[in-house]
Parts: sequence; structure tokens; C-alpha cells
Amino acid sequence: MKHRSVRNALPVLLLLLLAACASNPPANTTTPATPSPQVTVLQADKTLADAANAAVKTAISLRNQGVISNADARTIENYCAVAAKLSDGIATIMQSSTDWPTQRAQVLLLLQNPALPLLPSALSTPAATAIQSVVTLVTQIVSQVTQP
Repeated sequence: MKHRSVRNALPVLLLLLLAACASNPPANTTTPATPSPQVTVLQADKTLADAANAAVKTAISLRNQGVISNADARTIENYCAVAAKLSDGIATIMQSSTDWPTQRAQVLLLLQNPALPLLPSALSTPAATAIQSVVTLVTQIVSQVTQP
């Protein structure tokens, strides 16, 4: 007999528990902190390195399939080689123990020195698509370090 009354009471207890939980908001409702500029640049830099590798692999694959020309593939490879060196330099700077203003100045100097080659306007659509994420990430890094 006791088991039946416990079984009958269990759904009621569960409903009460769910209702109590639903009516009380969580005690700690703070919004997540905005990542520091250093963290944002490091994340974009890591993504840049990955995107450059992926763009080169994509260019080789597209060239082998006859989708893009050898010239387009070389253009992507050359651009990504410079982007990879840039990424290595940024990673070295950002992993140093210097403060953000110093890191920022060093990254800005690095961005000015090994100027990325200009992409030709005649780049085919598949080639432009393959390189677009790399270009976007470089722009994002430049934007982050040039913000006051």
C-alpha cells in the first residue's frame, strides 16, 4: 500500500519541483565579458593560419580538377604564404609578456612591412571564393589593432 501512495505522489512532487525551478530565475545572470583585444587578435590569427592552409589545399584541388588556372592557384599560394608569415609574426608578438599597447604597435608595424600582395581583379570566381576567408581575417586583424 505504501508503494502506491509513493508512486501517486511522485508525479505531483515532480510537477511541484519543475514549477519551482521554472519560476525562479538563476541567481547569477551576468553577461559574459567581452574578450580582450589580445584574445580577439589571437583567435583571429589562429583562424587565419587555418584558413590560409585550407585556401592553399582548396586551390590545389581546384587546379587539379581544372576549375581554376595555374595562375590563379599560384596567386592564392603566394598570398597565403605571406599571410602565413604574417600569422607567425602576430602569434609571436601576441604570446609575448608585453602589454597590449606595445603588442598593438608591434602588430601594426608587422602589418605595414610584409604588405600582402594585391589580388588581381581578374581572379576567377572559384579562386576568389577560395581566398576570401583569408582576406576577411586579415581585414579583421587590421581592424582590431587599429581601434583606439
